[in-house]
Amino acid sequence: MFGNIDRHTYITLSCVILEPNSPKISLARAGHMPFLVKQHGGVSVVTPRGLGIGLASAKIFDANLEEFSLELSVGDSCFLFTDGLSELQNPQSQDFGYEPMLDVLRSPASLSAQSIISEVMKSADSHAQGHPQHDDMTALAFIFKGTNKILSEYDSIPL
Repeated sequence: MFGNIDRHTYITLSCVILEPNSPKISLARAGHMPFLVKQHGGVSVVTPRGLGIGLASAKIFDANLEEFSLELSVGDSCFLFTDGLSELQNPQSQDFGYEPMLDVLRSPASLSAQSIISEVMKSADSHAQGHPQHDDMTALAFIFKGTNKILSEYDSIPL
């Protein structure tokens, strides 16, 4: 795509590969938001290297793309989101950020993928205080329930 689209245009994406019959997952991103991972009782922000699609030649893009793998245990979870969620602003122009999403993952209420999404969206709505938003807010969560038992939910809030 590099050289074929407007120089100020690019695409970001996230990729999660779930290994069949295995607790292993692989994460990669092309300039998109980091992955929030709850694993072994801790919560972390996982940001593999990666450039947005269309920002550089294929050679540079490939050289900067990193695949990050981890082994999940039963109950571990992963949360993916668009920048419209982390950059959601309140009337004081303060971004929502990552911390409220990490707080939800740390919470005992994060027992299901749907509850993770619901709690994050509730927190985002509270932060926004009715302030109009200008970007999509899409989220996907999954919890590892054992081999061949990953449960996922997604939600998207229209503008």
